[in-house]
Amino acid sequence: MYARSTPRLLGACLSVLALLATGTGSPVGTQVPAAAAAASRVDFAWQATIGAGGADGSATVSAYDTARGAVALSLRLLTPSARYAVVIRRGACGSLGTRVVAVGTFSATASGTLSATVPLTVAQVTAIRDAAVGLSRVSLVAGTGSKARCGTLAKSLAVTPQVWFGPLPSWDGLGYTGVTDYKALFGSDATWARVAGRTHVFTYWWQWIVLPGGATDAELRREVAALKARDIAIGIDYEPLVSDTCGAEGFGAGGVPTALAAIRRIAAAGGTVRYIRLDEPLAGAVVYDGETACHWTVEETAPKVADFVRGVKAVYPSIIIGDIEPWPAVSTEMLGRWLDAYEAAAGSPFPLLHLDMDWSGLASDWPSAAREIEQLVRNRGTRFGIIYNGFYETSDAAWLAHAQANVLAYEIDGGGPPDDAVFMSWTDKPDRALPETGPSTFTHFIADYARTRTTVSVAATPATSGGTITVTGTVRTLGGDPVAGGTVAVSAVPRDGPYQVIELQGTVPAGQSRALIGIRTNTEGAGPGSADVTFYEIGYAEGTETTNRVPNGGFDDGAWDYMGDATFTVGPSDSGTGSMMLRIVATPTQWVMSNSAEFSVTAGAQYRTWVAVRVPEASIGSTAVDLIFLGSGEIESTRVRLHLASPAPIPAGSATVDATGAFSLTTSALDAGRYWLAATYAGNPTYWPARQRTEVTVP
Repeated sequence: MYARSTPRLLGACLSVLALLATGTGSPVGTQVPAAAAAASRVDFAWQATIGAGGADGSATVSAYDTARGAVALSLRLLTPSARYAVVIRRGACGSLGTRVVAVGTFSATASGTLSATVPLTVAQVTAIRDAAVGLSRVSLVAGTGSKARCGTLAKSLAVTPQVWFGPLPSWDGLGYTGVTDYKALFGSDATWARVAGRTHVFTYWWQWIVLPGGATDAELRREVAALKARDIAIGIDYEPLVSDTCGAEGFGAGGVPTALAAIRRIAAAGGTVRYIRLDEPLAGAVVYDGETACHWTVEETAPKVADFVRGVKAVYPSIIIGDIEPWPAVSTEMLGRWLDAYEAAAGSPFPLLHLDMDWSGLASDWPSAAREIEQLVRNRGTRFGIIYNGFYETSDAAWLAHAQANVLAYEIDGGGPPDDAVFMSWTDKPDRALPETGPSTFTHFIADYARTRTTVSVAATPATSGGTITVTGTVRTLGGDPVAGGTVAVSAVPRDGPYQVIELQGTVPAGQSRALIGIRTNTEGAGPGSADVTFYEIGYAEGTETTNRVPNGGFDDGAWDYMGDATFTVGPSDSGTGSMMLRIVATPTQWVMSNSAEFSVTAGAQYRTWVAVRVPEASIGSTAVDLIFLGSGEIESTRVRLHLASPAPIPAGSATVDATGAFSLTTSALDAGRYWLAATYAGNPTYWPARQRTEVTVP
């Protein structure tokens, strides 16, 4: 997408049910848990209409993030005052199998209605999840014989998060491989039964549906039938804008007629398109600045997109049409203006917005910045989603590791899942989607995401001398159940800005021969924030060379040229490394921009650039260092940003979690000072990882 360095070629309120049985129906002769943990989020749910067209009522089975759940019954036209045993069975209503869970026995009212909400234990929720996988269905049955009422349970979309899956098909229209076993996903014995059971939406590339070389009629019928059998909704990613004179991402698909052709082809194959996601129209029309740039304004672009949406919905009024935009290529401020402009033009907000993350260009504090966007989007009545993937890794294992780290950074450190968790790739990796049990496959990535979530508590008591800390805590599910076994690792991050060296590696772009280093405080995307940052050396080298190519990189000859109103001074080094240091001090409203002298670079060479620096916690985010490559006329061609972040965590010890979920240890000795002490539970195939941190001062 636009955020990528290479263009992509394939161009709510949640109702929480009470956990105690309530209503006019009363349970008789069945055991239910005496108490259950309060539900914080509906993680997954199934719904059923009972009887023909729902004439006999409805039922909802909810699974919470606590690992517990509930069944909500709303039945009518029952035999007055009769007793009904309610169970969940394998199979659809026409071909019921063995019992999965006994919900309870209830008495209908004198008017033949039954309304109740009954809690489910962890074991019961697990049993339902295990039964409703792959092609397998489950049904809720009330009563037996002629009194029986039945409804086959289908996935509900009223959950957080919805899980979206968009693997890249392997076909001749790509310049790289895509998923080599894409077609195997749609076999009757495809090895992603559990992941399919947790997936809500499968998203297609519009090119795969309508362009030559894409899916044949037979292939598309097979794919649609497989998705329908697995109760997975269908979405299409589509570029809505049309222009004869300009365009980038968001353009080129052919407007409304081609969109309708794609929808009709899915319909001819036996399916229904429930979603269309617009492929970065804001970025392509407003932000893109290449040769074919339109340079439209937000206000010009929004009505054109609204016209496209109206054109599609005039034929398919129930289709849900949302948006994808890249971040941080599109700023938070621009996203807000975009959402408002679209709502004004369309008369209603986008139902969803998904962020395409440029993982290579994010600051270390990106989860908190993305949370601001999440709130901005939700405040406008729009579902918020993140596209989780890797970048341009060269192996499936490396891609998966990067992608999983991105998930954990947002959902553990950031504070929970988005409304929609979208698993996609438009790069060469991963090559394999199956099996879901494989260590480095696409579906394994989603299987890991579907694990039971956990939480860590931690308390830290520093010794009066010696620099050690006594650490105690627990690992539990969100429902409060102990998680036994596994390891908790403890690390410490200094808060007062110790000396550190931050390094960035890369390849010099083609055609480049000159570069310079730029320091930016509270300008050009750095900050705003308070700054008190000290530099000892800024360097650049290629290959195996050890000489620093940056002129005056150690500030022995004084300060670089600069502009701005921040304090910018050079003095004797306080680190014992080098002879001089550069210090920048600024309030959030002050700024500075400083460039080194130019130096030579070699196109295609492997480079590393490094910064020896002290960055106190309060200064993180205010200042950045840029490697700026120069084109003809000494005009900037491209830049790579090195974000000044917290120092690397110091490993301080580990402990095994006991049968009660508790752990304790004494850390290795630390230097005196303030620290963030973090306890990290690694997780396992059943449980999510978890992290928690606390402040501590070592005397």
